[in-house]
Amino acid sequence: MALARRKQAYDDGEIIYREGEPADGAYEVLSGAVELFRDDGAGTKRANTFKANQIFGEMGLIGGGKRESTARALGPVQVRLINSDTGAYMAQPVAQKKGMLDCLIEQIGCGAPSELTQTNPGPNAEGPGFIQRMTNLMQPMEGRIEARVANFNGDANGIITKEVIAAFDRFQDVHARPLGRALEFNVDEDLTTELSRAAKLARRWLRERQADILIWGHVPTSGVVVHIHFITLANWDDRVPGSFDLTTDLPLPAHFSEKYADFLHAATLSATVPINRDKAKVRLAALPDAAAKAGIAMEDIPPDMASRERAALYLCHGNILTSAWSAKRAPELMEQAMTAYRQVAGQVKLEESPVDWAMAYKHLSSLLYLKADMDEDLVCYEDSAASALSALEVFAKNEAPYEWAALQSRLGLIYYKLGYEAGHTGTLRQSLRYHQNALKVYSKRRTPVQWTEVMSSFARTAQVFGEHVKSLEALATAANAYQTVLQVRNRKKGPLAWAATQNNLGSALFSLGKKANNLDRIEAAIDAFEAALEVYELRRKYRQAAVTGKNLDRARQLLHDIAPKGYLSREIMELDEPFIEDPGSNLVDVSDVGEADGSTVH
Repeated sequence: MALARRKQAYDDGEIIYREGEPADGAYEVLSGAVELFRDDGAGTKRANTFKANQIFGEMGLIGGGKRESTARALGPVQVRLINSDTGAYMAQPVAQKKGMLDCLIEQIGCGAPSELTQTNPGPNAEGPGFIQRMTNLMQPMEGRIEARVANFNGDANGIITKEVIAAFDRFQDVHARPLGRALEFNVDEDLTTELSRAAKLARRWLRERQADILIWGHVPTSGVVVHIHFITLANWDDRVPGSFDLTTDLPLPAHFSEKYADFLHAATLSATVPINRDKAKVRLAALPDAAAKAGIAMEDIPPDMASRERAALYLCHGNILTSAWSAKRAPELMEQAMTAYRQVAGQVKLEESPVDWAMAYKHLSSLLYLKADMDEDLVCYEDSAASALSALEVFAKNEAPYEWAALQSRLGLIYYKLGYEAGHTGTLRQSLRYHQNALKVYSKRRTPVQWTEVMSSFARTAQVFGEHVKSLEALATAANAYQTVLQVRNRKKGPLAWAATQNNLGSALFSLGKKANNLDRIEAAIDAFEAALEVYELRRKYRQAAVTGKNLDRARQLLHDIAPKGYLSREIMELDEPFIEDPGSNLVDVSDVGEADGSTVH
C-alpha cells in the first residue's frame, strides 16, 4: 500500500484544519505560507508560520489524537496531505522516509522550545518532545507490538488515558497509540456475556487498525487505582502457564511513576500473542529485562492498595515472570513465578477474590507439572495435582467450562505420569476419567487443537492401561481414538504430528493384533508404521525414523510368525478397508475394566 499523498489548494484565510479535530496526517507546504494559531480563551495566539518545503501537523502522522492548533492559509496556498492512518507510512523502509526526516530536522527551530528539548518526559508528562517523536517515527515497524489504548471508563478529562499511552514512550518494542473511543462494559450484566461481547468488538477494532493488543480499563471513583485489562487480536491459550485472559485485572496506582510504567510495559509484552515470527522474536528478546524491571515495582506496593488489588498485582507479576521464563528458561524465573502465584493466596481468601485465587493455583499447577517433567520428580507431580484440584474449587464446568476442561486435561496428564511410573492401574483409571471429562467440553469443531491433544493423550493412556490389564477392549479404544485424531490431523498441514499419530496408532494396533492373534490388525499396524516412516525419512527425522523402523520390523516379523501357510497379505490382495468401521463412534469407557494380576509395564 503506497503512502497517500493528496495535493490541495486553499485561498487566503481558508482553514486547513481546526484545533481539536482528529489528526489524520501531516502536511507539506508546496507553495505559499501557512500559519498555526491557538485559541486559549483570552484570544488568538499565533504559534508558527510554515513556508514551501516545510512540514506541519507532523504529529498527525504519528497518531497524536487531536489537533493542538488551527492551520490557516496566508494567501494562496498549495499543500500535500501525507496520510498514514493505515500504517502504510510506518511500513516503509527507513531510507524512503529519510527525506521527510531531513526536512523535519531542518525546521526544528519552528517548534516551541519546551517541545523540542523534552526528550524523556516520563509517564506523567504530556508526551515526548519533537526530536523523540521523530526518532520514534523513523523506527522500523517490523516486529514491534502494535498497541491501541481505549479511553478509560471513568476518566472524564482523559488524563489517565494519556498517561497510559505516554508510559510506552521509552520503549522501542511496543508502539502505543490512542484508540479514540471507550470499550463500554456493563457491570450489571452477566460477566461472561459482557466479556465475550467486549472481546468480539475489540478484536474487530484491532483488525481494522492492524494492531495486536487493546489496552482498556476503568478508573474507580476513588481515583487511587486504575484497573487495566488486555484483549489480544489472537486468542489466549488457557492451557499455557502465565496466559492472560479476559478477566485478568492489572491494578496500578493512578498517575503511576516510571517503575509502574515498566510494569505495564512488561505486562503488555506478556499478554500479547504474537501474530508472526518477527513479533515473537522481539517479544521473547524483551521479556527477561522487562520482567526484571517489573519486579522493582513489586518492592514498593502502595500501602493504600486493597488486598484484592494486591492479589491481582501478584497474579500479573506471576504471569510476567512465567512468560520471561518461557523466553529464557532460567530456573530462577520459574521459582520466582511460583512464589508470586503462592503469594496470591497469601493476600486474599478464596471468597474475597475467587477468580484470582483459582487462576493463581491453575498457573502454579502448570509450572509444577513442567518442573516435575524436567526433574522427573513424582512428588512435584502430586503438588501439581493438588494445585489443580484447588483451582477446581472455583472453576466449575457450567460456569467456566474451558478453565474446567484445561484443569481436567492437566490432571489427566499428571495421573498418567504417576500411573505409568508406578505401574498403578488405579491411577491410570483416574487419568482416563479426567481425559474423558475434558472431552465433554473440547470438540473437533470448536476447539480442534485442544481436542486433538487431549484425545491423543487419552489414546496413549488407554493403550498403556490396556497393556497393564491385558484388555482387548481398552486397546481397541486406544486404536479407535488414534483413528479419530487422524480425522483432524492432516499430513499436508502438520506432517510430523500426523506421522507421530500414525506411529502411535500402529503401536496400539500391534498390541491388539498380537493379543488377539488378529492378522488384519497386524496388517493395519504395518500400514500405519509405513505411513509414519515415509514422512520421517522425507523430513530427515532420523531418530523418529529409527524408532518407527524398528516397530515396522517387529510388526512384519509377527505377521510372518503367526500367518498360516499360503496367507496373502492385504497388500498383495489390494485391500485397503480400515479395520474400524466407524472411527468417529463414541469411545468405549475403559475406566472400569478389571485389573489382571501381576501385570507390568513393557
